[in-house]
Amino acid sequence: MVICVGLLALTVSLARRPQFLVLYANLQPEDAAEVVTRLRDSKVPYRVSPSGTIEAPADMIDELRLDLAAEALPTGGNAGFELFDRTRVGLSEFGERINYQRAIQGELARTISALDSVETARVHIALPRERLYAGEQDQPTASVVMGLRGNRQLSPAEVRSIIHLVSGAVGGLAPESVTLLDTRGRLLSNPDDSGGSGISLAAASNQLELKREYEREVEQAVQSMLDGVIGPGKAVVRASATLSFDRVETERETFQPASEGNGVLESRQETRETYHGVAAPGALGIPGVGSNAGAAPATSAASPSADQYERSELTAQYRVSRQVEHTIQPPGDIRQLSLSVFIDDQVEMGEVEDLTGAIAAAAGLDTERGDQVVITRVPFQPPAAEEEGGSKAFAIRDFYFRVGRDFAASVLAVIFLKFAGGLLRRRAAEPVFAPTPVTIARAPQREPPPSVGPETAFDPDRAAAVLRGWLSAEQGPGETA
Repeated sequence: MVICVGLLALTVSLARRPQFLVLYANLQPEDAAEVVTRLRDSKVPYRVSPSGTIEAPADMIDELRLDLAAEALPTGGNAGFELFDRTRVGLSEFGERINYQRAIQGELARTISALDSVETARVHIALPRERLYAGEQDQPTASVVMGLRGNRQLSPAEVRSIIHLVSGAVGGLAPESVTLLDTRGRLLSNPDDSGGSGISLAAASNQLELKREYEREVEQAVQSMLDGVIGPGKAVVRASATLSFDRVETERETFQPASEGNGVLESRQETRETYHGVAAPGALGIPGVGSNAGAAPATSAASPSADQYERSELTAQYRVSRQVEHTIQPPGDIRQLSLSVFIDDQVEMGEVEDLTGAIAAAAGLDTERGDQVVITRVPFQPPAAEEEGGSKAFAIRDFYFRVGRDFAASVLAVIFLKFAGGLLRRRAAEPVFAPTPVTIARAPQREPPPSVGPETAFDPDRAAAVLRGWLSAEQGPGETA
């Protein structure tokens, strides 16, 4: 009775105990501590496993996640622009700059951690102080440490994407100033691998890949044409291209005079000055009282000469035709293309000049820039040896397959025959002992016939021997009756 009561109490306690599910896993230590503090303050039951997984009651999981998300938890171990949600009074300019830098680092770390291949990320940015002169201004730099999921590796395209993401989020940060590495210490991007020309190893690799891709396209175009004309396996095409990866910008301004020396009149200014006057008479008479009196002075009989002045100025401006041209040539321009074609000398073809022109047209060769195509007829090695070796290997495999198949069929046939023989022997033995039970059943008769010959007499010893034979046949050779 006591045991039943104890089991019932244990069952009730287990039924009333809340079921815990995972609330958060793989949290940063800062986030885990903050979440546990919030749960403890809210008096919510929780459990923390040795691996750092935080568990909560199953019926409160969704509500707790929403409440914690409203408080911007978990933050991924990085504080973002929520640092400025609460303004701190008395914060110095240096403290504001540090908070701004922390906010940018946290936001970038969250964005990078959202990638499928990245589990955790930390971003470190060095923002130099602003200088008075631009020539003395230092450039910002950045470093990113990433923890990848499992054994994944970032492709070169993903590395470039992360570099441009970081450089685009920080003003004045060049992509060459961003360094990426993983938690194993492997350098994913080296900002110091550029030479004097400024071409990094990644850029050089892209250029080689572009060059090889163009050569493959040309080879496939010419090879498909030759396979259709002279037959497959009768020609080999190889292309070599020289590409220019210089980005060229050209700006041209041309002034062209108008026809017949006249242009479009833009402005005209004409100035004329004309003056006509008579000179004033000079002083006459003897200086003194008489000359100062109002008496009319004596004049000369000769008429004075008149003053003449005239000036004219004309200024005209004409516009001539003006042409401004700005050209940007992207990298990847083809400088030279060469083709080498080997054709089997056993193949009958037309004129070499016609074939050369067709190949040049299919490959897009330009003779003005020095492109060339070389056709050489050489004896090709017959693939008979390879085919013979392949046929021999196939024949050997077919032989072993047939031998194995026949051997398996023989083994199965032997097993079947043995099994069938056992059944036949057992069935053949059954009719021998079948009449005996009839004789035994007829033996105990109350009134035996008056005359019984020696052929129909009942023999108890023989019946016992038959019974022992049956028992030994059914029990098997290893069993005893």
